[in-house]
Amino acid sequence: MDWEVVFYQTERGESPVEEFLDGLSDKARIKCLTYLEELERHGYRLPSSYIKKVEDDLWELRPEFGGIEYRFFYFTFVERKIVVVHAINKKGQKLKRKDIHLAQVRIEDVRLREAERKAHAELQITPAVRARTSREES
Repeated sequence: MDWEVVFYQTERGESPVEEFLDGLSDKARIKCLTYLEELERHGYRLPSSYIKKVEDDLWELRPEFGGIEYRFFYFTFVERKIVVVHAINKKGQKLKRKDIHLAQVRIEDVRLREAERKAHAELQITPAVRARTSREES
């Protein structure tokens, strides 16, 4: 695979994106995971029906199932990692500013904590990203 899709992780070790996926119906989760796998395979070579630039280095993955639009906010990080930092059910025409802001805050958190972990390897700093564990279909 060209890319590795990973999820944002809080300092307490929680993954808001995995929690979002866990809250979906089985069929909706399968659809979203399929899109995440396509992102992992093709990265930015996906068509605009799959991905769209939101602003700066923030992008959205755009699955839809059963009339519900889902959005997974992500950015690229070192070593060809795509970090998914936030996920929502999109309810209106436009993305909400608060969701974009939260995604940007989490991007900055990833960059700061991962730089700190690299600079101070001897410290027990919780990683800001973790591998996807929701690869199974149910």
